[in-house]
Amino acid sequence: MGFLDAVSTCLRKFATFSGRAPRAEYWYFYLFTILVSFVASGADSLVFGTSWLDGGPIDNGTSIALLLPIIAVLVRRFHDVGKSGWQVLAVIAALFAGVIIMALNAESSTGVAAIIPGAVITLASFGYLLYVTLKRSDPGMNEYGPNPYEDPGMALEEVFR
Repeated sequence: MGFLDAVSTCLRKFATFSGRAPRAEYWYFYLFTILVSFVASGADSLVFGTSWLDGGPIDNGTSIALLLPIIAVLVRRFHDVGKSGWQVLAVIAALFAGVIIMALNAESSTGVAAIIPGAVITLASFGYLLYVTLKRSDPGMNEYGPNPYEDPGMALEEVFR
């Protein structure tokens, strides 16, 4: 699967949380979202005079528009390695919890040691997310469906559905 195939598949399946997404599909779409964000930030900078890091209306709008497709492909990526899509929700919640813990403890009188629990939660969540997204696909059939790249008899409409 190439870059354009992955992007078109993810945009077509923007709200499909069933099935499987191989590594290439996930990572190419992730790259697409980064590129779109850079372009949107540049457009914000030119049109509204915002800083690249401020997140103007164009960048915020594209981020919101791409949120559902990136979560959907992430759920399908989890399925591809035999994990429940609900684990995505747990990872996202843990990432937010870790950041919130760090932010609440940043002003603490105990100094840097106060942010360590939040940092550990955030890094562990990110590490697990990275592990799952980089892991090889389960070979053959798993509980979420066939591996689209291993089943030559599978209909094309099933692969790209």
